Amino acid sequence: VNRTHRKVEIVDEAWTKKDWTFASVVREKRFWAVLTYSFLIIIPVYVLLIHGVKLLVDRGFNKMDAAFMIALAGISSSIFKIFWGWLSDRIGREITFTLGAFAMALGVFALLLLEGGAPLWFAYLFVVLFGCGWGVTATTFMSVSADLFQGKSFGLIYGINEAVIGLGSALGP
Repeated sequence: VNRTHRKVEIVDEAWTKKDWTFASVVREKRFWAVLTYSFLIIIPVYVLLIHGVKLLVDRGFNKMDAAFMIALAGISSSIFKIFWGWLSDRIGREITFTLGAFAMALGVFALLLLEGGAPLWFAYLFVVLFGCGWGVTATTFMSVSADLFQGKSFGLIYGINEAVIGLGSALGP
């Protein structure tokens, strides 16, 4: 079996050997950057998830079909989480996130076109592309955190990140 992985280049050997603790991580700019990134990325996702049903109803879907469409975006997201995780291990986190974010942006564009009077099948395009892009967020949230802050306290460190993601999910919509 040919397992092609990208070559890992360690830029800061001391950083990778550090066993991160809560006390040490809160003094790092990268930790705060990860929290800010997570907070800002999740807001538009949940704005669309919360208000997407209403928008689809306004465009002609009945409530149950509109809710089903948003649920399909979640299913699409779950499928793509596996794909993005696999891809990010091969081509890198940054390129993978960029591709996923582009897919999400195309999905939102399809939704905007639907809002402007495009045919209803644009809603299905939205579901697939938005779900595809939404899937990349889970991969990058955890992978980037794990890449940066390894050690015995990783669960606590990532748990803080998940709390920030929850806060963005609640405050955004």
